Amino acid sequence: MREKLRAFQNETVPAEERVIEIDRNFRLRLMRMSKPRRLAFILMGNTDSNAGGWVTPELEKNLTLCIAEKTRKIAPYRSRYPEWWLIFIDFVMGGIQEPVRIKHNWDKVIMVHPGNYAGAYEIKSVT
Repeated sequence: MREKLRAFQNETVPAEERVIEIDRNFRLRLMRMSKPRRLAFILMGNTDSNAGGWVTPELEKNLTLCIAEKTRKIAPYRSRYPEWWLIFIDFVMGGIQEPVRIKHNWDKVIMVHPGNYAGAYEIKSVT
C-alpha cells in the first residue's frame, strides 16, 4: 500500500482521482487536493459495503457487551468507591460522528481515540 500511495503522491502529471486495489477486499479511492496541505493524505470517509453493518450500530453492540462484562467484574467492589468511570480506547471511530447511547449504570463512560484526544466523548446512558 505504501508503494502505491507514494507513486500517486509523486506523479509528475498528477491524476485528479485514482482507485488503487490493495487486494480483492480492500481498495482506496484517492482524490488530489486542490492545494498542498500539511498532511499528505486525509481520510474523507470509508465503507465496508455493509459487510459488517454501519459502524455506529456495531460500536453500540460491542460497547454493550464490554460494559456488561466490566460491570460484572467490578460488582464485588462497587460499594468501596462513590464514583466509577469506564474509559475505552476508540480505535474505530476516531472521535464522535453520531451520538452513541447505551444503557449503563456507570458515573461516566468515555471514549478516547489515541490520535485524537480532543475528540473524546462521553457515552450517555439511555433510560
